[in-house]
Amino acid sequence: SYDNAATVLTNLIKLRAWGGNYLANMAPDGEGAIPVLAKEAMAEMSRWMQYGQESVVGVSGGNYPEVSNVPVTVKNNILYAFALPGFQGTLKIGANGKPQKVVLLRTGKELSFTTEKGFIAVNITPKDRTRLPDVVKIIF
Repeated sequence: SYDNAATVLTNLIKLRAWGGNYLANMAPDGEGAIPVLAKEAMAEMSRWMQYGQESVVGVSGGNYPEVSNVPVTVKNNILYAFALPGFQGTLKIGANGKPQKVVLLRTGKELSFTTEKGFIAVNITPKDRTRLPDVVKIIF
């Protein structure tokens, strides 16, 4: 059996948030071909990577789960916070200071946020969620 795109991306994101790397592997079927389900998952991951790549490539791990309630990666003056499949509620990201901008990476839509006691709190409306991990880009 093969993992779907949401599962593979979730594993990648958690490992990147912890400062690790992820090597996905798949075996061919008995005829030496890549199974259809695996091809579909790879195509879906490729579409996600078209906008999400910046959040998982060339980044450092963040402060998850010690401080933030969602996985976080860091690149220069940018934090990337991930609403994983099934996550509901407010994203609470440990950070000091007020961001210049908070956007949903997939669409570029600006998201409202609050800052309090070393945290940034962000909500993504249900209509803006997908079944894959959703990335919030926080620019300082």
